[in-house]
Amino acid sequence: MKKMLCESFFRLVKSMECWLGMVLTVVFTLISSSAYIGRRDASVDEWAFGGINFMFIFGSAVIGLFLFHDYSEGTLRLKISSGNSRNVFYIANLIISVCYMLALGLIYAITALLISRTDISLDGFDVAATRKSALLLVGIIISNSAITTFVGMSFKNVLGAITPMLINVIMTFLMIFISNGSNEGSFGKLLAKALPYGQTDFLSCITVPKELPTMLICAFLVSFIATVLGTIIFKYSDIK
Repeated sequence: MKKMLCESFFRLVKSMECWLGMVLTVVFTLISSSAYIGRRDASVDEWAFGGINFMFIFGSAVIGLFLFHDYSEGTLRLKISSGNSRNVFYIANLIISVCYMLALGLIYAITALLISRTDISLDGFDVAATRKSALLLVGIIISNSAITTFVGMSFKNVLGAITPMLINVIMTFLMIFISNGSNEGSFGKLLAKALPYGQTDFLSCITVPKELPTMLICAFLVSFIATVLGTIIFKYSDIK
């Protein structure tokens, strides 16, 4: 596992898409956060999480391409034929995916923080609430990465590269539409709070959603289900 993780990590770091994802995350964080510069009525939540969904879109695109290269370059066949367990291979890719998303999250946070040092009001900033929101963000990153890995490794063609990104784009807008058009306690609202694509709307530095424990449980349940299904499908899939 350790050797496989190291090989996958260095392969990801050497890829152009890895750095392109980081650069695009910085650029879109600057654009989304700088939109609030000069607005004294802008809350800390607006610059802190205003463009967080872009991070997941770019991250899922990079991970999808990374997983696709395992098939297209023959890396997968080589590692499996060398005696590596398919389950170990899948978990290694999942760990790489989570680590890359966490790295993007750190880059996003640092960039947004630098923007906030200008003239954006920090009125109402709550350190305790921010810590809890950071915990929710980690849960979202893990569940999003689990779904991305599941989708990326379920396809053996270019669909595995583009589908994770398309899911993030479509589901993000769909969750916003459902959440805004649903009453509290409705199925749509509950769905938005259960899936990572809707949970991003509840990230807050000022007020922590009362359903935070439930949302964290949902995030890890989604991660568990996606990982179990992914390993089963990958275990019995035909690798040519």
